[in-house]
Amino acid sequence: KIWFQSLGCPRNHVDSEVMLGIASVGSNDSSRSSSTTRTLPFDIVPTALSEEADYLVVNTCGFLQSARDESTETLQYCLNEKKPGSKV
Repeated sequence: KIWFQSLGCPRNHVDSEVMLGIASVGSNDSSRSSSTTRTLPFDIVPTALSEEADYLVVNTCGFLQSARDESTETLQYCLNEKKPGSKV
């Protein structure tokens, strides 16, 4: 399972949706068979709960100090709340 947190401008939200779409296309789904599709060794399933995610992705920018502070706080949250073995 994968959890995304988008911080900052609307462009970051769009970028997160694109990343999730790319990851989903690469997951093991027998209904999408194509010789040009790279399959990952696991399925990508989005989750709304960071605590159950295997991968936690924070998409942000560092343009403003307030954005950097928010990013630091969010990453610290992820590190504290992730399940054992999850990747941030």
